[in-house]
Amino acid sequence: MSSDFHNGGAGLLPGDGVPGLVSVVVPTFNRGYIIASAIQSILDQSHKDVEVIVVDDGSTDDTASVVSQFDSRVRYVSRVNGGVSCARNTGIRLARGEFVAFLDADDKWLPWKLTAQIAVFNAFKDVGMVWTDICAFRGASGGRPEQIIEQHYLRTFYSAYATSEFGVSMRRSRTSGRLRLPGSRRRASASATCSAT
Repeated sequence: MSSDFHNGGAGLLPGDGVPGLVSVVVPTFNRGYIIASAIQSILDQSHKDVEVIVVDDGSTDDTASVVSQFDSRVRYVSRVNGGVSCARNTGIRLARGEFVAFLDADDKWLPWKLTAQIAVFNAFKDVGMVWTDICAFRGASGGRPEQIIEQHYLRTFYSAYATSEFGVSMRRSRTSGRLRLPGSRRRASASATCSAT
């Protein structure tokens, strides 16, 4: 971990964050051809109080120009390539929200994802992390429309990978007032996310 983390390099963010705001961290590397779909799926959420933090991990494609076409809710941060975990950590450090969520640049959310998760957080004040199932889809190509290829992909996903930070939303106040930065892959899961295959 970098020594520039908050709290003397401990990798923690203080405080509860802006109430109701969901900070969505989108790490990316050379995903200019698909990142607009991911960002739009965040902006199309029924829960509108979002900030999008796109962390470009050294892309050499048109990612910056694609991201610049969105409104002020989308922040673009460029960094020297350090890998997806470093990009996520950069985004977490910049997050202002009560909630922090992750979305990979080649995935997208169903429009009710954040509303459903916030409802769980509000109903169960002691809950610190929420996730649901995911679906796998094949993107549109050559006149073929986008196609969901597996509606309930979480079981398949977990059979291939024991852990993931994929699509997680967390409540900052349920982490002892601090949000722990992911340094290694820990048990977590996706939330109403469609994953491109």
